[in-house]
Amino acid sequence: MAEVSDQLKRNISLAVPRSDDTTVKGKKIISFPFQDPLPFATRVLAKAFQTNANNIGTRLHNADGSEGGFEGSQELERRLLSMIAEILGAKSEEVDGFMTLGATASNLDGMQIGREKGRTPDKQCKNTTAIFGSFLTHYSIDRAAKTLNIAPNFDDTENDDGTGYYKLGTDGRGRVLVEQIEEKIERIAAEHPIVTHFIVVGNAGTTMLGSVDDIPQIDALITKLKARFPEKHFHFHVDAAFGAFVAPFLRDVPDIGFRNKNVGTVGVDIYKTLPGHVGSGALFVRRDLANVTRSSSEYVPIGGSISSVGSKPGAMAVACYAILRLLGKKGLQENAQRLMSIASFARDQLSELNLHLFPNDLPIIGVSGRFPVELLDYYIVHESTFPLNGRQPLREDSGFAHIWNVVAMPHIEKNILHLTADYRWVLHGRNSLWNID
Repeated sequence: MAEVSDQLKRNISLAVPRSDDTTVKGKKIISFPFQDPLPFATRVLAKAFQTNANNIGTRLHNADGSEGGFEGSQELERRLLSMIAEILGAKSEEVDGFMTLGATASNLDGMQIGREKGRTPDKQCKNTTAIFGSFLTHYSIDRAAKTLNIAPNFDDTENDDGTGYYKLGTDGRGRVLVEQIEEKIERIAAEHPIVTHFIVVGNAGTTMLGSVDDIPQIDALITKLKARFPEKHFHFHVDAAFGAFVAPFLRDVPDIGFRNKNVGTVGVDIYKTLPGHVGSGALFVRRDLANVTRSSSEYVPIGGSISSVGSKPGAMAVACYAILRLLGKKGLQENAQRLMSIASFARDQLSELNLHLFPNDLPIIGVSGRFPVELLDYYIVHESTFPLNGRQPLREDSGFAHIWNVVAMPHIEKNILHLTADYRWVLHGRNSLWNID
């Protein structure tokens, strides 16, 4: 026991610094979306884990359909889902939903629902689907496409039959070009009759730029496409992993949720911008689509499971419910405003370095250029690439710019001061400000 305990202590100590640790020991977090979980929620989580509750099959609308013996945690999951549905602009009776381990799993389920809706049994194993999203869309959509046997596409090339995952361009803010979605779908629908299912992915917070696609404009486009191609099936999935608990509380961000009548599924993370625990997410789906992927089980007797996740910890539902109840709508709004305020502070500091900063819809600030190699040993930072003109997907033979970002979380307020001081040192040989109080 002592040996195991020592090993656990050593490994736990290797974790990245938490919000209150901004000393030179370890790397300073610049690009990681997290907040320290509420202490009360952590105590609740630890207590709930002792029951080992299983919320398999639990969803918003199956009060009697989960595995027996864990009714307490299952009821709290349904209450949690109802609260989040309201944040996303839906009445609880209009949507169904279930908890997942995070938005990567939620995106997979959302893609599967889009692929299977309206499909007859004789075509369930055939690939007749095309997916459309910007090149900034999260990698989990790539993974979902591969898992669902939907081949990838690059740039303007198309598979012979028109199926696949098409990564489209963005404007200078990182928002998908809706006219490219329209052009691509209209051409494929007209030229490739085998393609019967069209999935459009809208981003409510891209990983690198914090950009939010114009969901209402895409929604209007899908209405238009449905009228033009009534024999086709259209599905609109919104990846709101980062934006679910921020965007609804900002005046300048278009509605990302179910007030858009064509939005069929929305995936969320509960921990990225809230003081929650990693491994908590959810998928919401309109009621008329809820059973598209349902599978029956003798021990999930009523309604079956509509999720690709089987057994899942009821303790996480209990902790997430505690977080949302403690915060309330006022706390959620204050949290969103605080994160945007921190982003504004970070932007002001970075602007003094004469860096090119991309506009941000959410508390993520993209910075053009390479992150200084001299600082890589001291900071945790994400780097990627971005097209020079901002209007086309990346291509090997086209120019692109490097980009790194700052994810505005509470610990950034002090870390950004260290970063800008160190950046000046790299650029101009000035002294660093490690002694900032």
